[in-house]
Amino acid sequence: MPFDIHFEVTASLFLILLLIISSTRKRLEGFLYKTFRFYTIVCLVNNIVDIGATYMLYHYELFPRWLHWGANAYFFVMQFIIPTIFLSYIYGRIKRYTDRRRKWFVAMFLPALIGVMMTFSTYVTHLIFYLDDSGYHHGTLHGYLYFNSAAYAVISLIFAICWKKELNREFIHLVMMIAASALPVMIQMFFPHYLLTGVGTALCIYVMYLTSENQLDFSDQVSGAFNREAFLYELDELYKHAENVNIFIVALDNFKIINEIYGMEGGNELMRKLVKQLQKEFGELNVFRYGGDIFAVTVEGELELVKSRDIIYHIFRTPFDYKGLDVLLSACVCLIHSRNHDMKSIFSAIEYGVDQAKARGKGQFIEVERKTVDTIERRMAIEQAIVEQIKKKSFEVHYQPIVDAKEKCVVSLEALARLDVPKYGYVSPEEFIKIAEKNGTIVQIGKLVIEEVCRFINEENLIEKGIKYVEVNLSVVQCMREKLYKDIYGILEKYHIPPEMINLEITESAAAYSEARLLRNMARLSMKGLTFSLDDYGSGYSNIGYLVDMPFTIVKIDKYFIWGAMKKADTRSILENAIKMFKDINKLIVAEGIENQEMADMVTRLGADFIQGYYYSKPVKKDMVTDVLERLNREGGQ
Repeated sequence: MPFDIHFEVTASLFLILLLIISSTRKRLEGFLYKTFRFYTIVCLVNNIVDIGATYMLYHYELFPRWLHWGANAYFFVMQFIIPTIFLSYIYGRIKRYTDRRRKWFVAMFLPALIGVMMTFSTYVTHLIFYLDDSGYHHGTLHGYLYFNSAAYAVISLIFAICWKKELNREFIHLVMMIAASALPVMIQMFFPHYLLTGVGTALCIYVMYLTSENQLDFSDQVSGAFNREAFLYELDELYKHAENVNIFIVALDNFKIINEIYGMEGGNELMRKLVKQLQKEFGELNVFRYGGDIFAVTVEGELELVKSRDIIYHIFRTPFDYKGLDVLLSACVCLIHSRNHDMKSIFSAIEYGVDQAKARGKGQFIEVERKTVDTIERRMAIEQAIVEQIKKKSFEVHYQPIVDAKEKCVVSLEALARLDVPKYGYVSPEEFIKIAEKNGTIVQIGKLVIEEVCRFINEENLIEKGIKYVEVNLSVVQCMREKLYKDIYGILEKYHIPPEMINLEITESAAAYSEARLLRNMARLSMKGLTFSLDDYGSGYSNIGYLVDMPFTIVKIDKYFIWGAMKKADTRSILENAIKMFKDINKLIVAEGIENQEMADMVTRLGADFIQGYYYSKPVKKDMVTDVLERLNREGGQ
C-alpha cells in the first residue's frame, strides 16, 4: 500500500520551527514552557518514526522484518497515547481554575491502554497490523486507531464544555485543538494513502502554544517580574518533583511614602529598577512579585544563602536614580526553606515571616526555621476555625459582668468574642483578631458578634434584668469602614434593639489610626443613641485629646494601670488624678482587671463608677449569664 508522506514531513518541519521560536522567545521558560516542549518533542519523534517506517516500507527488502515490526509498533503505541497528552493538557487547564478532584479521570486512559495492549499483542494476533513477504498490511482492528482518536476528541470536548465558565477566553482555543486533532484522522479514514496523523498533532501543539505560552498570564506588567500566579506554578512544580528551594521574601518598608513623594508613576519606576537589579543578580526566572510591595526570590542550594542575603541588602544600600535624584529603598527580608513546609503551609510561613520581620523594624532579617512550623500550623488552624465560624454565620460570644461600684449590682455586660480552635482549644482575642485583620475576615466577625449580641439581648430580655447596655469591641479595621454606621444600625433594626443598649468600645490605637473617618461614624451613631467607651486607657499613649474631640461617655482604665497603682504610690497618685480629671469632664469610669476586694476598694475610693474583673466573674457563656447575674445581685444586696 503506497503512502504519501509529504504532509508528515511538513508537519515535522513545522514542529521543529515551533520549538526554535518558543526557545528563542523565552516567554515562559521554567513554567508552562517545560510542558509544551515535552509534548512537542514527543509528537515530533513520533512523526519522524512514522516517516522512517514509511520509508522502510518502500524499501522493504533492505531492512530486517524485526525493524519493520518495531518501528510500526512504536508508531501505533504513540498514536494511541498522544491523544491522552491533549486530554491531560485540557484537564491541566481546568485544574488551574479549580481544585475539584476527578478520580474518574484515570479511567479516561482506558481507550489508550486497550490500544497499547492490542499493539503489543499484534505480533501474534495481527489485530492492528502484520508483516509478511509481500510487506505491511492493516489488521482486522486497525480501525480502532481512528476510534481511539475520536473517543479522546469527544472526551476532551466534554471536559471543555463542562468547565467552559472556568476556561473562559481559552474555551475557543481548546475546541480548536480538539477539532485539529480529530479532523485529519477522520480524513485519513477516507483517504488512507495520505498520512495525516502528524498534521493533527502538529496543529494541536500549535494551539497549545497559543494558549499556554501567554506572557500576560505570568508577568506583572508594572514591575516586570513574574507574577504571583507564576510563583504558585513554580512552587507547585517544585513540590511535585520533591525539589527543595530557598525563598527570600523581600517586603519593602513604607513604600506608601515613596508613592506619596514621587507619585504612583515614580513608585512604579523605582519598583521596576529594583526588579531589574534582582533579576541581574539572581536571574530573570527567579524573581517574582508576590503581591503589592512584596517580592519573592528563589535560590537553589544551601551554600549561597548568606551570600544571597548580602546581595539583596547591598541592592538596598545602593541608591536608585529617579530623574536625577538618589532614592534609597528599604526592605525587610525573610528566608523560607521549602523543605520545611508543604504547599499549603508555605504561604502561612511567608505571611508569618513578613509579620515577624516588620515587627522588629525597618530593614530587618528573619529566617523561618523548622521550629516555627508549630506556630504556623497554629495560625493556619486559627484561620480555618475563623472560616468555619463565618460559614456557620455565627460567632461564639462570652459575657463579663460590669458592677456598679456603689450599688454593688450588675449594670452592664462586656461582650467578648471567643474562638474554639480544634486541637488548641480557646485562643485569646488578641491572637485571632490580629489574624482576622490580616486575612480580611475581621469585618464579618464584627458583624456576627454584634448580631449575636442583639440576638442575646432579645432572647434573655436583658433590659428587664437590669442591664442598661452591652459593650461591644470594635477593631481598627471596622473603625476605618465607611459602612460601619449602616452595618451596626441595620443589625439593631433587624432585632428591634434600642440603640442605647449598645455601647461600642474603641481602643486608642483604633482612634489614632483612622481618626477622621471614625469621627464621622461616631457622630452618626451618637445621633441614633449609641454610646462609646475609650478602651484600655493607660496602656498606650493615653492621649487626652481623644476624650475632648470624640464623643466618648465612658473611659475604661487598663488593668495594668490598676495593678501598677496597687504596687506603687506614684502610679496610684497618677491614677487618682486621671480619674478626677475624667470626672471633671463628665466621663464615667470603668476599672478593669479587678481581682480581689482590696483592688475593688481602692478604685472605688479613687472614684471609679464601675468595676470589672475576675473578682466578680470571668467571662461566661451566654447560657450561664442569668445565673451569674442572680448571684452577683444577690451578694450585692446583702
